[in-house]
Amino acid sequence: MATIPRLAAESSLHASAHSPNRVPGLLLRLGFWCTGAMLAVIQTLGFRYYATADAVAYMDMSDGLMPGRSWHHLINGVWSPLYPALLGIARRVFHPAPGNEIYFDHLLNLPFFLFAFGCFEFLLHTILGSLPTDAEAGDKVGLPTWLYWTLGYTLFLWTSLTEITLQSLRPDMLMAGFLYLALAIVVRMRKHAANWKSFAALGGVLGVGFLVKAPMLPIGILIIVCGVVFTSDWRRRVPMAIGSDAILLLIAAFYFVPLSIQLHRFTLGESSRFNYIAHVNHAGPGWYGQTMGTAAGTPLHRTRRIFDSPPTYEFATGETDNSDALRFDPSYWTEGATPKFYLRDQITAVRENLHVYIGMLPSLSVIILGTALLLLISGRGWLPEVLARFPLWLVGFAGIVMYALVHVEERYVGAFFLVLWIGLLVGLRFPPKRQTFATAVVLVMVLWAGGFLLKEAAFDYRHPHSRNREAIVAAELPKYGVHSGDAVARISAAPDLGWARAARVSVIAEVDWQVGARPFWTASPEVQHQVLAALANTGAKIVVGRPGSETAPQGWQPLGKSDYWVYVFQP
Repeated sequence: MATIPRLAAESSLHASAHSPNRVPGLLLRLGFWCTGAMLAVIQTLGFRYYATADAVAYMDMSDGLMPGRSWHHLINGVWSPLYPALLGIARRVFHPAPGNEIYFDHLLNLPFFLFAFGCFEFLLHTILGSLPTDAEAGDKVGLPTWLYWTLGYTLFLWTSLTEITLQSLRPDMLMAGFLYLALAIVVRMRKHAANWKSFAALGGVLGVGFLVKAPMLPIGILIIVCGVVFTSDWRRRVPMAIGSDAILLLIAAFYFVPLSIQLHRFTLGESSRFNYIAHVNHAGPGWYGQTMGTAAGTPLHRTRRIFDSPPTYEFATGETDNSDALRFDPSYWTEGATPKFYLRDQITAVRENLHVYIGMLPSLSVIILGTALLLLISGRGWLPEVLARFPLWLVGFAGIVMYALVHVEERYVGAFFLVLWIGLLVGLRFPPKRQTFATAVVLVMVLWAGGFLLKEAAFDYRHPHSRNREAIVAAELPKYGVHSGDAVARISAAPDLGWARAARVSVIAEVDWQVGARPFWTASPEVQHQVLAALANTGAKIVVGRPGSETAPQGWQPLGKSDYWVYVFQP
């Protein structure tokens, strides 16, 4: 990570040799870096005690680097190993208390954000350094260079803090950084002769990116192909591209080889298989996997439905060193099933994912309209200009389509929208009489995105996670005879597992959090008693519940000043 500023500086010197105006002013650069850092800190602190089920799984995986634990704990079918490995290294260095681990890990998101920022700046330097000067471009002129930098920085902050976000503990920001860095290497290849070092660096960056998130493998192969097609001497670069692929796979082998040994079959990762079964074949309900939907085969492991209404499940695996046996490795519960393609299922999945994109339109509307307007007023010849930057918009578009085929979340596609826009917008040239109008359009886009950034900052600042409820629960549970490694159950209308991680207990049963938790709290005492009896039979020592009110049914005890309650089973 420390090499990014040096690479950016080299790119700046290269750009200045062709056009001094291509390097951003110090005040502009400093202003955006300080603004970005401030907004990132506000968001991080606002969500400092927030942990999703995914985040808890990553924290559990980080235990693989703790003294006395095996690194094999980092090998997981769905979650990639590099992000939890970085969490584990930081924990070994700084030794945060279990109750403060969530807060500590949120602080680690800040250097990941700065890494992504540095990689994006390097990409933007490289793109602008490759553009022709006004003297070389003929009768068209570009926008003021400061405006390109302003637009690029603003779009980066917008996509990073409102789409990808630092609100949870996930590797999406880290993956975005490696995506920007890989594309910068490809753009630099355009002005250099065939170079083994560049392709080796590209393969290394993409290989490490794959260790961050599995989707970097198909995207990485596309980026390497772009590195060949993007140049005039492509025949010389084919062997280099093969070498780049080999380096990518060699680094990726640190993940897929031990995973293949663990599963006794070859696999590059189980994330795509699990997500296709879950979101296209519609296994369910939720992650409880009672049926595999339209997938083929029979799963080797099943959750056990122990009560019908409200639906309640038990999912013990025999291991007690994970906070949640259901979510630590979701592919465990689909092992034995095989994804099955049905056109109707695929169309349904794409339609559902398009609804996610449509839901993003209110915030994207001005950016989309502004992009279309700039392409329109650039006049004839805009297509060759855009085609000249095809690695950017092609990779961006490919990422958006890739997720649309299976499952879309805004954090997945934020970085791909950014490189799509940069590929379309940066470097457009206009007839001189339209330059002022184009400048005004870009300024409107900047103000629009800036408005959403301010709105997000206000929301982050007011976020209600002002108390470490998870640490309070963890401190209270020993009073009820619950200690590290004990099996527990839960009843909550959210996948809130931070308290289980802080207490180092293992959730092995729960009332369906999506459709069963709320009905449980309003059910008759007889039904509640039957559900609790079913949970007791799983071997759980207690049930931790979150009624969503200041009271709970008889027999429940409040856990300190949190909004959680506990029900203790009598021996």
